[in-house]
Amino acid sequence: MTQDKIFKAFRGPQRHVKRAMSTVQRKRRNAFRTCAAYWKQSLTQDERLLWLEFSNLFETGYNAFLRINLVQVFNGLPIISVPVIYS
Repeated sequence: MTQDKIFKAFRGPQRHVKRAMSTVQRKRRNAFRTCAAYWKQSLTQDERLLWLEFSNLFETGYNAFLRINLVQVFNGLPIISVPVIYS
């Protein structure tokens, strides 16, 4: 097999795995992306706020995980939690 064929052989299953992401994983990924987007927006507007969007389903577990990690990365910036869009 040539190198191109080897890469094509790997490419198909990887796409399938990505499509097979569970609902929980998808919601967590989307929640983290919105967090990052709000961080960028708040920093560009010179606001010292993060609007953290999260699902009520993950409010205790995953929201706590995001709080811990974001506070460690961005020291001193307060976090405001806003219950919003993922259900």
